[in-house]
Amino acid sequence: MSPARVRTLRRITPALFLLGMAVMVAFDRWFTLLAGVGLMLAFVACGVFLIADPGGFLDRDADEDDGGAAKAP
Repeated sequence: MSPARVRTLRRITPALFLLGMAVMVAFDRWFTLLAGVGLMLAFVACGVFLIADPGGFLDRDADEDDGGAAKAP
């Protein structure tokens, strides 16, 4: 996935969660609950795409988080 799409997903994912929770908690009609569940499912799908990106999160080594410095055993 391109970096632009990853940035977009990183912005959309929390917005979907917040909007879904707000719609589900604030209103108690069947269609608002359905919309809230749909937004939550979209949140989960976006999160899966962010985590499972082959060139992204799962491809990094644990040592890269420290600026590339290797830890002594």
